[in-house]
Amino acid sequence: MEFQEQVVRSSENQDIQKSPQRPSDYLKQAFAKRMLSLAESIPESPTLALVEAARPDIPHLEAATEWIQWLPDKDITLPYKGLRHFYEGQGLYEQALPWQQQCLDNARARLGEKHLDVADGLNDLAVLHRKLGNYSEAEPLTLEALELRKESLGNEHLDIAKSLNNLAGLYEDQGHYSKAEPLYQESLVMFQLLRDGHPGIATTLQNLALLYSKQGRYGEAEPLYREAIEIYQGVLDDDHPNIAKIFNNLATLYDEQGRYDKAESLYQKALTIEKQWLGEEHPDIANSLNDLAALYSKQGRYDEAEPLYQEALTTAQQRLGGAHPSVAIGLNNLASLYHSQGQYSEAELHYQKALVMSRQLLGEKHPDVAISFNNLATLYEDQGRYDKAKTYYQEALAISQYLFGNEHPDVATSLNNLAGLYSSQGHYSEAKHLYQEALKMRKQLLDEKHPDVASSLNNLALLYSKEGRYSEAESLYQEVLAIDKQRFGSEHPAVAISLDNLAEVYQNQERYNEAESLYQQALAMRQQLLGNEHPDIASSLNNLAGLYQSQERYSEAESLLREALAMHQQLLSDTHPDIASSLNNLAFVYKIQGRYSEAEPLYQEALTMFKQVLGEKHPDIATSLNNLAFLHHDQEHYSQAESFYREALLMRQQLLGEPHLDVADSLNNLASLYHDQGRYSESEPLYQEALTMRKQLFGNSHPDIVTSLNNLAMLYHDQGRYSEAEPLLRETLTLTKRLLGPKHPSTKTVRENLQILQGQPSTPKESSKLSQLVKRFWHALEGF
Repeated sequence: MEFQEQVVRSSENQDIQKSPQRPSDYLKQAFAKRMLSLAESIPESPTLALVEAARPDIPHLEAATEWIQWLPDKDITLPYKGLRHFYEGQGLYEQALPWQQQCLDNARARLGEKHLDVADGLNDLAVLHRKLGNYSEAEPLTLEALELRKESLGNEHLDIAKSLNNLAGLYEDQGHYSKAEPLYQESLVMFQLLRDGHPGIATTLQNLALLYSKQGRYGEAEPLYREAIEIYQGVLDDDHPNIAKIFNNLATLYDEQGRYDKAESLYQKALTIEKQWLGEEHPDIANSLNDLAALYSKQGRYDEAEPLYQEALTTAQQRLGGAHPSVAIGLNNLASLYHSQGQYSEAELHYQKALVMSRQLLGEKHPDVAISFNNLATLYEDQGRYDKAKTYYQEALAISQYLFGNEHPDVATSLNNLAGLYSSQGHYSEAKHLYQEALKMRKQLLDEKHPDVASSLNNLALLYSKEGRYSEAESLYQEVLAIDKQRFGSEHPAVAISLDNLAEVYQNQERYNEAESLYQQALAMRQQLLGNEHPDIASSLNNLAGLYQSQERYSEAESLLREALAMHQQLLSDTHPDIASSLNNLAFVYKIQGRYSEAEPLYQEALTMFKQVLGEKHPDIATSLNNLAFLHHDQEHYSQAESFYREALLMRQQLLGEPHLDVADSLNNLASLYHDQGRYSESEPLYQEALTMRKQLFGNSHPDIVTSLNNLAMLYHDQGRYSEAEPLLRETLTLTKRLLGPKHPSTKTVRENLQILQGQPSTPKESSKLSQLVKRFWHALEGF
C-alpha cells in the first residue's frame, strides 16, 4: 500500500511539472481518483469487516464528491455508489438515500437527462425507497428508468428485461399481483428471446414462482423453480450460491405445503452449498439458518430450532453489526420461538428490541415495523393484556394502510388480527365486521382458493360457532376443508386443523360419531406428518379426550389426557400455558367422576403455573379460579367456592369488560351457588344479569340462552313460583328444539323438566328427580 502511494505521488509530481494547471488542482484530481479505488472496493453487501476497514476513509470519500469535476464522465457516479453501498449494506437506508439522490442529480447535470447512467441512478434510488417502504416514491422512479432505457436501447434489451423485473417486484411488494405477473412474463420472454440460457431467465422464473407461491398457486410455482435450477446448473457450478438460493425457495414451497421431509432436505442442501462457497460466517448463511430453524419450530423441534436461531443472530451481528435489518429479523425469529414455548418475558424483550431497531433503521412507516407491532400485539393478546394488544394491532394496521392503501394482503391480515382480538373480548359484532372485510379483500386480491382466504373463512366459522350458529359454521368449515384439500392434498397440517374444527361443531351438536371420526383422522394425519411427539398431536389427543368426556367415556378420556400431558411436559418449557391447560383438563375428568382429592392438586398446580407465566391477572387464571370454585361447589364447600367464584368474576370484569360471555358465565356460576344454598334473593338478580348479557351478545337464540332460561325456571320452581317457571321452560324447550333438534338429549331433559313442573312436584322423591334432570342438563352443556 505504501509503495503504491509513492508511485502515485511520483506520477502526480511528473504531471504537475508537465501541466500548466495549478498544483492544487492536480492534488484534487489525484485525491478524487484515489477515492475511486476505495469506492470500487465496497461491494453491494459488505460484511462488517469490510465496513470497519472502510470506515476511516468514508469522510474522505464523502469529501471527494465535492471534486467530481476532476473525474472523467464514466467515473462520476462511482464515489456515490461506494457511499450508497457502505450505508445500504448496513441497513442505513435513510443515510444512503441522499448520496444516491446526489448521484442522480450529478449524472443528469453532467451527462444529460437521457444518459443510461441516469437510468441506473433512477433505478438505484427506487430500490432504496422500496427498501424503506416508500412505494409511492419508488414507482415513478422505476417507471422513468424503464422509459429512459427504452428510448436509448429500444424495446428489447437485457436492461429492459431487468427494469420490467424491478417494476414487477415493486408491484408485488404492494400486493398488486395482477400487475406484477404480466411484467414478470414479459421480462421472461424478453430474456429468452435475447439470450437463451441467460441467468436472468432463471432469476425471472424464480421471481414468478415466488409470486405464485404468495398467491397459493403452488402447482404452478414448483415447475418454475425446477426449470430455474436446470438453467443455473447449465451455466454455474453446482455449488454456486444462486443455486442454493433456489433450493432454499423451493424448500419454503415444500414447507408451506406440509412436505416437511423434502423441505428439510433442501434447506440442509442449500445451507451446505452456502457454507462451502461463502464460508461459515457470511450474512446469507444467517438467512438459511433462520429458514431451517423456522421449519424445526413449526414441527415442535424447539431444541433444534433455538441453536440455529441463535447462530443466525450471532452471524448477522458479527458480519453486519449490532444494528441492521437482518439483526432485527433474527431478534423477531428468536422472540417467536420463545413465544411458542410460553417464555413470554423473553419473547417480549426480543420483540421490543426488534421493534426499536427497525424504527431506528427504517423509520416509523415500514412493513418490518408493522410486523414487529403485530408480533408484540399477538404476545399481549396471549397474555390477556388486551388494551396494549389493541393499540399495537391498530398501529400495525395504520402503517399497512399508509404504505399500501386500503386494499393489500397485509391490511387484510391486520384486520383479521384485530377481529380475533375483538372475538376474544366477546365483541362479536365488531369482530364479524372486520372478519368479513378481511375475507372480501382477500378474495379480491388473491386466488379464491388461497390459504389466506381459507383462514378468513375459518375465523368467521369459529365466530359463528361461538354464537351457536352451528349450521352456518359447518358450511364454512366444509368450504375451508375443500380449499385445503385442493391446495395441499389430502394430508397437510391445514387439513388436520380443518378436520378438528369441523369435528368440534359436530361435538357441540352432539353428533358424536361424526366428530370422533374426524378427530381420529386429524390425529392420524398429524402423527404421519409430524411424528409421534409434537404439540399439535397433544392438542389432537386433548380434543379427542374432550369428546370422550362429553360421552362419559371417562377412562378413555383420562388415558388420552395423560398422554397429552406427558407430551407437553416433554416438548415444552416447565411452565408453558399448554401444560397448565392439560393439567386443568385432566383435573376436570377427575372432578366429573367425583375423584376430588386427585383433581384439586392438579387444579392448584395449573393455577400456580398460569400465574408464573401470565402474572396475577389473566383470563386463563380466572378460568383456573373458576375450576377450583366448581370443585368446591360440587363438594358443598360453599364458602371456599364463593371466594373463588367472586375472585374469578372480578378478574373477568376487570380484564374483559361487559358484556362478555366469560363474565356471564361467572355471574351464572355464582347465582347457581346461591341457588344451591337457598339464597334465592341473591341468586335471581345474578341469573337475570347473566341472561341479559347473553342476549346482548348472542341475540335470543343460543345454547347459553337456553342454560340461563332453564336455570331461572328452576329457581322459580324451587321458590314455588310455578306460573313464572312454566313459560320460561316452554321458551327453553322451543329453543333447544330449534338449536339442537327434537331428539337431542338436552331437548329431552327440558321436556321432562316441563312435564314434572306441570305436575308441580311436592314430594322429596319428585324434587330429587327434577334436581337430577337439571344436573344432567348442566353436564350436557358444560364445556371441557
